[in-house]
Amino acid sequence: MKRNVGANILVLLSVFVCGVLWLLGRLYPENFGWFSLSWAVAGVCAVGGICFIFTAFFGKEKNVPLRKINIYLGTGLLAIAICCAIVALAMPIDHILLPIIAIAVSLALLLGYVVVGGKRYDEG
Repeated sequence: MKRNVGANILVLLSVFVCGVLWLLGRLYPENFGWFSLSWAVAGVCAVGGICFIFTAFFGKEKNVPLRKINIYLGTGLLAIAICCAIVALAMPIDHILLPIIAIAVSLALLLGYVVVGGKRYDEG
């Protein structure tokens, strides 16, 4: 059995909750009309990104490249979640998207360095 069962269950639960809210948004637009596909994708990507990052920080895996990949995937999913939230809020995406992507990439690189303590994969 995998060690990160909790993270997998949390992501699947977020997919279920977002799917139910999206269906309710289609069936009862007067109460749940605010919940659209953009919010569903933003919610699932945000939960998935946080789970990837927490797995990299607090997981028992000692493999340096795998920990860095978890951080990069988590940051990528969080960037997708932010873009979907911007689209859902109907904000002008041209002026705010590139700085958010630049901040996310720089934070991912910094976290990738901090989590592994500056070790390279071939230094043992």
